[in-house]
Amino acid sequence: MITMMAVVRAASPGSMVAGKYQVERVLAHGGMSVVVAARHAALDKAVAIKFLVLPPDFDRDEAVTRFLREARTAAKIESDHVCRVFDVGIEDDTPFMVMEHLEGLDLEVELEARGRLPVDEAVDIAMQALEGVGAAHALGVVHRDLKPGNLFLAARADGVRRVKIVDFGISKVEGREAKLTDTQGSFGTPSYMSPEQIKNTKKTDLRTDIWAVGAILYEMVTGRPPFEGETSGEILAAVLEGTPPPVRSLAPHVPEALEAAIHRCLRRDRDQRFASAAALAEALAPFAPAPGPGSERLLLAGAAPRAPSSAAIRVREPEVTRMASEPDVRTSVTAWTASPPRTSRLAVRAIVGTALVAVLLVGALSWRAWTARGGTVTGVSAASIPPPAAPSAAIAEPPDEPSPPSSASAVAVTPAASSAEPAPPPMAKHNSPKAAVVAKPTTAPAPRPAARKAKDLLRDSY
Repeated sequence: MITMMAVVRAASPGSMVAGKYQVERVLAHGGMSVVVAARHAALDKAVAIKFLVLPPDFDRDEAVTRFLREARTAAKIESDHVCRVFDVGIEDDTPFMVMEHLEGLDLEVELEARGRLPVDEAVDIAMQALEGVGAAHALGVVHRDLKPGNLFLAARADGVRRVKIVDFGISKVEGREAKLTDTQGSFGTPSYMSPEQIKNTKKTDLRTDIWAVGAILYEMVTGRPPFEGETSGEILAAVLEGTPPPVRSLAPHVPEALEAAIHRCLRRDRDQRFASAAALAEALAPFAPAPGPGSERLLLAGAAPRAPSSAAIRVREPEVTRMASEPDVRTSVTAWTASPPRTSRLAVRAIVGTALVAVLLVGALSWRAWTARGGTVTGVSAASIPPPAAPSAAIAEPPDEPSPPSSASAVAVTPAASSAEPAPPPMAKHNSPKAAVVAKPTTAPAPRPAARKAKDLLRDSY
């Protein structure tokens, strides 16, 4: 039997839970649970442990079944915006679950201290929550109790706060709902419950969570819930019959498009609401704060519950608009890597052509420079060869018609030479066979056609 005395014994500071978790202090307590800070004795790792507490009129078996199901459900959701669950068990006849230890405060406390929040901060919190909601919906899990008290603003080491969804105690797994008795009638918190949830808790779907996110966002930007009353009954009646005041009547600074998105979440006909967390996130994205260096902007996967691979993905800010317009993105990505631009084939051909021209020019200029220093080629002295042309002559654009063969054009072209000057003396007086090759332009290829071929190759590469 789960008694308060048993819970006090299990949760008292210094006690050991499951032989490995040492309780340090009590963090919070509610009507059906007590949460303590503890430390894994072997790993020296801080954790939080939630113990189940039962009111006298609750059925033990049903309560334990719900508690264990909550632990299993939360443990399956892989998202940085859902509080992780590591372990579950029973200690001294008291069920417990071991969770991620979070430092910070919940959104309810934040709103009580500050009132309404700036638009960009409110939208940022809502979009972070939607990432966790989207990851749950991808597994067919409907939270059914989203409210400021279940959105924890966890402080990270770098000072940035991260939204963590907690308490899946009344969550529903679509298609696999356990046959449990509704001992409480309607489950949830009146100010954030959808009309269909009030009428029949078991006939809810993911659009119930969309309603709740809209109600939370309404409260963040206006400073009050969309539906109010002196009692729970009055609040429930307002949800079923009333109409919330327009957002801009309470907060004129809120953009009209954001007001329209919030009121669309709160339509009684759930077919008129956003069909998924992804669709709502897309509508809110223009009002989110500008990302800093290295920051991330979330984008959610499709609306329908799917395999875990359709969990939320993150992209850089420049990609948000493009990706958000593609509703069929269903890839699970936990980190992104910017893809470098591909080198086009034309660029490769240009590089190859340029390299070939450079090789030909370097070879030709090196040979001329070597002979100019007095080198010989098979008995032919450099002094007997006309001076080499300037480097620009070797790569000059060839004429449209082939030049007539001459001994001068076969060897080199001197820029200072005039067309009236006589050609250099023929080299036929040398007895060397190779000298004859140089002296006879009709039997040896000239360097200009080779240069033209390389230049044509470079032109074709573009």
